Amino acid sequence: MKYKKEEITLRDGRKVTFGSAQEKDAQQMIDFMKIIASETNFMLRYPEEVKDDLEFEKKIISDMLNNERGIFLTVFDGDRIVANSHISLDFDFIKMRHRCDFGIGIIQEYCDSGLGTIMMKKVIEEAKEMGFEQMELGVFADNKRAIALYKKMGFKEYGRLPKACKLKDGTYIDQVCMVLELS
Repeated sequence: MKYKKEEITLRDGRKVTFGSAQEKDAQQMIDFMKIIASETNFMLRYPEEVKDDLEFEKKIISDMLNNERGIFLTVFDGDRIVANSHISLDFDFIKMRHRCDFGIGIIQEYCDSGLGTIMMKKVIEEAKEMGFEQMELGVFADNKRAIALYKKMGFKEYGRLPKACKLKDGTYIDQVCMVLELS
């Protein structure tokens, strides 16, 4: 689904534009994913695991633009992608169509600007409009800032997956499973 363009002023005075990534933004989306993967250990992939395949990324973007039950909410500062979030249907089975998966990534220099809260509010509204009744996410247990944001937005922890991720240095991190009831 396509998100309507909208200019927002962040808490620190920067102006950014909310919208949907287009196929022309594919290389920039790849670069964005590499940046956020390199800035912290909180993303599922390391930078070298981000697929550097322009046609593949164009297809992902195109598929999301044409998806009635999913959306990329992409944030641009000028032409630069600085944040992206998504909601998507995990399984298109009748028993699971009421649930959506959620993910968010923000370049570190835009953290603590209010951007995460604004994005979360908009994505939650989109999920409701799409008819979802429940949003779900997984977050690394040591990502205290993200967990605080999710709780502020009404998400509740419903479990943990022990040792869900293993870092290159051999450290394990639990995944906190969270849910937000939308209905």
